[in-house]
Parts: sequence; C-alpha cells; structure tokens
Amino acid sequence: MLIELIELCHGYHISHRVVHLRANDGVLLSYFTHNQHTNIYHYNKLILTLQVGTFPTEVAMGIIKDEFLREGILLKPGAGVKGPTSVEDLYTFDPPDPIASASIGQVFCAICKDSGERVAVKVQRPDAQITAPVDMFIIRNLASTIKKRFKLRSNLVAIADEFGSQIYSELNYEQEAHNCLRFRNL
Repeated sequence: MLIELIELCHGYHISHRVVHLRANDGVLLSYFTHNQHTNIYHYNKLILTLQVGTFPTEVAMGIIKDEFLREGILLKPGAGVKGPTSVEDLYTFDPPDPIASASIGQVFCAICKDSGERVAVKVQRPDAQITAPVDMFIIRNLASTIKKRFKLRSNLVAIADEFGSQIYSELNYEQEAHNCLRFRNL
C-alpha cells in the first residue's frame, strides 16, 4: 500500500491513514469548538462511539507514529537528534481517547504543541483498506442476486458500484482534507 503524506500550507498533515485538520475546517469538525467539559460533549462522544466501536488508542497512536516516521515528520530517536521523535512531541491529546468513531476510522481531539491550535486528528482503522474490497464484493453480489430474484428493473449493481466509489473516496484522507479546505473557503 502506498502511503503518501503531503504537507499543505497552514500546517496540514494529510495521508491516506492519518489526517490533522484545524477545528474549523469543515462542518463535520465544527463541534470541536464546543467546551469539552459540557454534558453535550459527553453525550455526543457516547452516541458516536457507541454506534461504531473504537479500536485501541495504542493502535491509533502506532499508526500516527508509523505514518509520521515514514514521511519524516517524526525522527527516529538517537544521539544528537533535534526535532520531534514521538507523537506526544507534536500533540497533546485532550481527551486522550477518541471523541468519535466510524466504520473507517476514529477522531481524536488534540492541541498542536508548536502552535497551541486545537485540531482533529483522524486515524483510519488498521483494516479499513483490506476489508473495503471484501465488503464491496459482498454488496455487489447481493445486489445482483436481489435484482434477479425479485426481477427488479432498477440497476442495483450500478447503485452498489456508486456506493463502492464513495467508500473508496472516504478511504482517501488526502481528498477529504482537500474537500474540507474547499468547504471552508466557500
């Protein structure tokens, strides 16, 4: 799997598996500006994380670390190394656990240590790239079977294919970050 990390203006770090966005970059991230200690925050966190379970925070931090090491954002610890060597050198996670999760990934709220800016750090599930093709194969075959079985005129396979296209778009965090930037500039 090619993991290509690019850095855009304004300090955005984007990859296929990890995205860091400022809190005001898009409607999906807009609720990060709320006071985290209100009941509404805890209620939203509970609802979002109950709908789709989270994966362990340690796994998410490992994914962030691996991505950032691969792209040179983090440096390997050693004698004389100057610069960030751990995820904790870049972010303070507040709270330490994800605030939302979905079928493709989960979101952490963090504060950038270099700027003090509150950001969302979205991390893709470790198996998302592997399970999506299998899921789409099952959905496509099911659509074909239902169409034949019930002699439907609508093209369920085309609908399944369009759904699959959208899923693959969701897996591309680079594109999602670009979309958030475009949305912010409207």
